[in-house]
Amino acid sequence: MRDIQQTVPEQVAEKLMFHFQDGWKTLFANGKKMQEDVLMDILQLGRDSAYAHDHGFDHITTWEEFQSKIPISEYKDYKPYIEANMQDDQMQLIGIETNCYLSTTGTTGEMKYFPESRIGALARQLVIDVWN
Repeated sequence: MRDIQQTVPEQVAEKLMFHFQDGWKTLFANGKKMQEDVLMDILQLGRDSAYAHDHGFDHITTWEEFQSKIPISEYKDYKPYIEANMQDDQMQLIGIETNCYLSTTGTTGEMKYFPESRIGALARQLVIDVWN
């Protein structure tokens, strides 16, 4: 697993104006590698979370291990961790501090909450910036 000096969103944000001027060619030239780096960010940042410890996530270092160890999941699989995190931010799902909780009712009409970190907020803003 690579040592995170800067996460992928931080790297993109640092060079956003360059990528804009470059016509996004450099940013999207190696999408597969970027996706692998994003997964490694997720693994590294989530390594100390309760979810990672409970599901063997904390020792995964490759895409293949991730694919074989982490099942396809849905909100109900994370709900106990989110509820515990909302009581006392103990980094239940992500290994960094939660800034806020995003909410949605999705297709069920039931309120669902998602912890948002500083890096998650940056990634979300970058998507908006790139689309604009």
